Amino acid sequence: MVAVLPQPNDEAKKYLHDLGVSIEEVRQEQLGVLALEGTPTLILVDNNGAASDIWIGKLKPDKEAEVLSRF
Repeated sequence: MVAVLPQPNDEAKKYLHDLGVSIEEVRQEQLGVLALEGTPTLILVDNNGAASDIWIGKLKPDKEAEVLSRF
C-alpha cells in the first residue's frame, strides 16, 4: 500500500500516524499531477499496475471496512 499526499513526507507520515494508519511507503505529489477529483481517493491496482477500482471521498464506516478488506 502506498499513500500519496500533497504535504511533505514528514508531515504526511505524522498525519497518517496520528490517524492510526500504518503505511510503509509515503510519497509527495500535487493532486493535479495525478488528475484526482477529490480526497481521499483510494485506488485498487492489480498486479499489472492497472486500476481495478476507485473510491473518492470519505467513506462511511461500513463501506470503509468493505474496501479495506479487499486489500
